Amino acid sequence: MDVSKRNCYTNAPELHPHFHLLRFGQVQKESICIEIPLSNPKKRIIHLDVQLSNAALNGLKKLQLYPLECTKYVARYSPATPGCRDESIVFQPNVALEFWYLLRLTTELPRPTTIPEVQCDLGKCMAQMISLVNPTHETLELQATNSNPENFVLDVHGSVLTIPPHSTKEVSVHFCPSALGRTGHQASIIFHCAQFTEWRFFLSGIGLFPQPIDIKRMTAYLSLQSSVVVTFQNPTKEDVLIDIILTSREKPRHLILDHHWDKFFRQTSAFSFSGLSHTKGITLPPKENIDIPVLFMPNTMKLHRTMVIVQMMRANRESWPIDNFEELDTEMKRTMGTASGEIPEIHWIYPILGLPQALYPKCPPVVIKCQSRKRVEEEVEVTLTGDFFGENPILDSTDFVVIPKRNSCKFDEDVDGKKTTVMDIKNGNK
Repeated sequence: MDVSKRNCYTNAPELHPHFHLLRFGQVQKESICIEIPLSNPKKRIIHLDVQLSNAALNGLKKLQLYPLECTKYVARYSPATPGCRDESIVFQPNVALEFWYLLRLTTELPRPTTIPEVQCDLGKCMAQMISLVNPTHETLELQATNSNPENFVLDVHGSVLTIPPHSTKEVSVHFCPSALGRTGHQASIIFHCAQFTEWRFFLSGIGLFPQPIDIKRMTAYLSLQSSVVVTFQNPTKEDVLIDIILTSREKPRHLILDHHWDKFFRQTSAFSFSGLSHTKGITLPPKENIDIPVLFMPNTMKLHRTMVIVQMMRANRESWPIDNFEELDTEMKRTMGTASGEIPEIHWIYPILGLPQALYPKCPPVVIKCQSRKRVEEEVEVTLTGDFFGENPILDSTDFVVIPKRNSCKFDEDVDGKKTTVMDIKNGNK
């Protein structure tokens, strides 16, 4: 009969020939600690050699017992394969006949591991780590089976994952939701190798309503253009229709944002789309991408803001279900603009800042000369390029700042043979 306890104690044996039978039960990929009481009834030191029948057993190979000492011999058992095995620990004292323990060990398959649930915005991916512990003396060459590779991407290079003896390997799994809520966001990843048939991990996740993406920054010289490409992928498993909106030219519907985004909705002609034949009702199959080129061509030295908003609707015009709607907080429900467990559109928001730059003046740079450890002051006239004093002057001083730039620094000899520092100062605009 197998015993479920990890530790087993017996009466401390005296040093004369006999053997004991101990039974243990354990789960594979876990180690059990085997403790055997020993006592020395003699009034002299006894030295013992210890023989372990299997490399899966780990313990001292030599020990000594002092006169009248009682102690415990500790061995750790870390099997690589499941099943029932008979092993032994043999003690060989220098002054008596050997004695041994017969170990009847039953090893079961590893218990399934449930990984904590992860949350991620729809359209993004979130990484989780799986710890694969190999406490055994054998090298494990694992292969993996993934029940949901579309939503849980296992980051393993090659078909075989090798774990050396007595080591741990961290494997990342990327959760990529394809819907709002929990629907379809479960997976079972099973590792198997020559030593065992199943090492199972359960994973689950929640798809969240997308939050604004990190702000992109664009720079361009006045009256010249620069471009940036916003790439959008349909993260769902069905055909969708998308509308693409530039908030500096058009206001989206069914979208509620915090007031600190208000400046991104001001009208400006500095931004425009390029190369798009149409921006409404674009059909996008599952996992397909669309590139959205955005042009920035400023005509004033003023900070410009806009947003690219992608509104995604189901091709059949039905609403998107939200199966975890009751778990959402009030602010999230307000942002989504719905009071029920479904929503007609899902929005992705890409904020963009446009930073204009002034062309460098064609006049020669201003050169200020000064001897070392001296100070000189000169007035430099700087002409600001932009609509600062025209019909529509820029009144918000926080929108721009003029910064002197030290472009070069070198040493010259002046006519008196004294060393001077020459710096070219040019005006710059931010």
